[in-house]
Amino acid sequence: MKNILLLIFLAIIISTSSAQQQFKAKDGIAASTKSAADGGLKSPELVLIATSSEQLEGLPVTISFDMAKGTANAWLYLYRSAVDVDSLKLFAVTKILNTYIPLPIPISNPGNLFPFRMDTTLNNATWFDSDIMAQKIRDNSTFQDFSTNNKDYKLMLAYISINPLPEPAELMNKAIWGIIFNSSGGRLSCLVNGETGEVYCQQFPTSVISEELNSIRLLNNPVSDILYLRVPVEYQNERSQFLIYTSNGSLIKKFINPNPKVSDLIYLPINNLESGVYFLNFVNDTKTFNIPFVVLK
Repeated sequence: MKNILLLIFLAIIISTSSAQQQFKAKDGIAASTKSAADGGLKSPELVLIATSSEQLEGLPVTISFDMAKGTANAWLYLYRSAVDVDSLKLFAVTKILNTYIPLPIPISNPGNLFPFRMDTTLNNATWFDSDIMAQKIRDNSTFQDFSTNNKDYKLMLAYISINPLPEPAELMNKAIWGIIFNSSGGRLSCLVNGETGEVYCQQFPTSVISEELNSIRLLNNPVSDILYLRVPVEYQNERSQFLIYTSNGSLIKKFINPNPKVSDLIYLPINNLESGVYFLNFVNDTKTFNIPFVVLK
């Protein structure tokens, strides 16, 4: 009941535009860290900070982001315990009357919302704040072309974390800003080195996005123990198989879809796999997908 009341309170605050104040990502760290510790998370370590300009799946709030200033009316802060690294707590921080207000968001699997790594944190990393990130993006020629040709563009997600992606190699183990913009004409995805400021952007036309929505999608990559993915129910049947291969082509795991067409969310336990690169192969009567993923222990 307490969590429900907090969520209702948070939704009221964030929906009251006249009361909101914009602030940068680092501004809410102190308040959220204290709330994590007060909430029972032992030795909280910051894993990720994120914001958006639209409704995020699983969150009862709408957040607005100012691209000109690199500020938002709310930021989300994800913590793990240094004592129990599998313990996670997510907090939303808003600013009202110059006061930072942190509130817990009871989501069981934040990995379905954000890409992050459980084996490291932002605490000892070097990274610049969201205002610098926004400036780096605005100065990027690919973003300038995208924003000029897509006047209706909108920030889908911006986050800072230790890079969870295997590419580009120069960003491995670095604190990176990940930014995704959507528009009627397509999508722009950017990575910004949080220490040096290099920007990597790539555009995807609407046709590619539509194809992505009708394909298998990994929800967490890298992964440590359970691989979450979405498979359209129309692709599923009693003979659907999930095959996992090593990077040298050896088949090491095989799963049969246990409850086809019940849900598009599939869970595959891979807790006994060692760190490395693997390939997930989905096979049914008519379709085959091959997706690489990374295991980090």
